[in-house]
Amino acid sequence: MMKPVWAATAALVSVGLLACGGSRERDDDDAWTPPPTTLVERSFLEDGRYEEQLDIDLNGAVDMVIRYRLFGDDGRPVESRDVAMRMSVESRRQVEKQIDANGDGTMDTFRFYEFSGELLREERDADFDGQLERIAHYVDGQLHHVEFDDDGDGLADTERFYREGTLFRVEVDRDANGLANDYYYYVDGSLERRGMDNDENGTIDDWVRRPVATLPGAASSAMSGSPSATGSAPEADEPSEADE
Repeated sequence: MMKPVWAATAALVSVGLLACGGSRERDDDDAWTPPPTTLVERSFLEDGRYEEQLDIDLNGAVDMVIRYRLFGDDGRPVESRDVAMRMSVESRRQVEKQIDANGDGTMDTFRFYEFSGELLREERDADFDGQLERIAHYVDGQLHHVEFDDDGDGLADTERFYREGTLFRVEVDRDANGLANDYYYYVDGSLERRGMDNDENGTIDDWVRRPVATLPGAASSAMSGSPSATGSAPEADEPSEADE
């Protein structure tokens, strides 16, 4: 079933401002720790998370925000600002990252992490219009499925599902009502069959099959692997009319 596209926001409480200097290009590795010279502001959120605002390209504007969860001696996450402010930030673990990929002053890529450090979800405003068009979901650090909302109605038009980084199913909502009509199945990287659910009851009513050799190749694995620091990622082709 198709799922809504959404994003989370949080209130910010400012606690300090540091001067910046030096230079360093963005690193594609999420494990990379930005140099102190890029730090613009440190803050604590009301829910106990610790936040750093960064100016990675040193142009005077914040282009990355990293949020951390602090942990107590008992190993539990702190969920109070007052408690977090009395703790050492050495106990922090990254739980969220926001990125302004095109430098327009608006965050357009949002990454959410498990306490283990593995990527849980990435949300992207791919065309920088202020609305999310792509949400990639990860399980145990591996890409599981990607939602695409290309008409901006808040509902996924297309969902792509992956096994071990390989596309195996695509669900398409052709009438924008939040329910899938068409199902495309891939085997070993090639489109194998298409199923049609004409009454949108979750059951395939009709199948279209052709020899694999006569079908267009399957789309590449969209947003798989480690995402870049700018939030960019290769995107899969939509099922074409030739597939029908």
